Amino acid sequence: MNQIAPGKTIVVTFTPEPGNATLITAPVITSSDEVNAPVTSDPTGLIATVVIPSSAVVGTGFILTINYTNPDGTVATGSFTGTIVAPTVDATGFTSEQTS
Repeated sequence: MNQIAPGKTIVVTFTPEPGNATLITAPVITSSDEVNAPVTSDPTGLIATVVIPSSAVVGTGFILTINYTNPDGTVATGSFTGTIVAPTVDATGFTSEQTS
């Protein structure tokens, strides 16, 4: 699973409930913070991709919200909550020394 950190990309998949629900049109996914967590979605409207910019502010929270209007006018919603964290630093090698 990818870290929600500056310079990283995360993918969030939404699943309709109940599992046998039929979607006539694609739901709409929005982000509460389009600067630090801009979102795009695939043609189905169920898969959100968030490319966290390298300038994103660590500690910033955001909510992805999915909305779908059924043919009868009722609205189905869901959400994903994330917080941008400091990126971890990957190891690039090792040094050695004799210790005994």
